[in-house]
Amino acid sequence: MRLIYNKNTQDPTWQQLVNFLIADQTDRKKYIKDVYVCSGFTEDVHNNAEATGIRTAIVYVGFKDSAISHGLNAFNTTDSGLVFIDSTSVSGIIDRTWDRVTYIRGGEQHGEIHLGVPIQSFEHEFYQTSYTQLQQRITQ
Repeated sequence: MRLIYNKNTQDPTWQQLVNFLIADQTDRKKYIKDVYVCSGFTEDVHNNAEATGIRTAIVYVGFKDSAISHGLNAFNTTDSGLVFIDSTSVSGIIDRTWDRVTYIRGGEQHGEIHLGVPIQSFEHEFYQTSYTQLQQRITQ
């Protein structure tokens, strides 16, 4: 990874972060196994955010009983606190946006909600409630 830092970055508001993610095209790149994977997506989002003056960090998450980890971008928003974003294209389809808010908490189910869905909270409980409601709608 080659991370580029800008000493003049600032923490964004949630809306500034959303505006950046909508404009940023990283999530539209094609996932290529063993070539361009989550680390490439997180590197590109990091460098693009820093270039526009938005402070960000990269976080790697490990999964229980697995050697697999996954890269995310973390943003400390001034109005909503710490937010984790996953911009990895999940299927290589590049005709839509793949940016997702990621909900992580040790020992809990990892979850994601697409940016196009109204996000009312960045707490893990919001994801759990949303997930349960979705499952109920699917099984009806």
